[in-house]
Amino acid sequence: MKMFDIVIVDDYPMVRQGFALLVSLYDDMRVVGMGSNGYEAIALCQTHQPDMLVIDYQMPKMDGITAIRYIRQQFPLLPIILLSSLSDNIHPQAVTTSEVSLHLLKESNGHDILATIRKFFCLPV
Repeated sequence: MKMFDIVIVDDYPMVRQGFALLVSLYDDMRVVGMGSNGYEAIALCQTHQPDMLVIDYQMPKMDGITAIRYIRQQFPLLPIILLSSLSDNIHPQAVTTSEVSLHLLKESNGHDILATIRKFFCLPV
């Protein structure tokens, strides 16, 4: 069985830890790195070359969309899941021009977010 390596980047530790806990419920997924801003997302992707990046839209130092543009230069095929809040006022064009694979709202149930990601990547739910 292939192991899916995931990097999680969000400025809230509880979001990172909660998502990592949900991922740990599956034998075919593991978190290989966690960060709190766009610069760390870039470094983690370079270091771990994950199978998937889960990244927040709004973070300090460098936001998710800017980080994704840099990451896409080195990893054009990397599946990227963008997490945002309803209050983020995200512009739909920012999502499409940054080549986000999937855009999900943080307000959703954590299990629903993970199930959506697994279905999107054709993994058993």
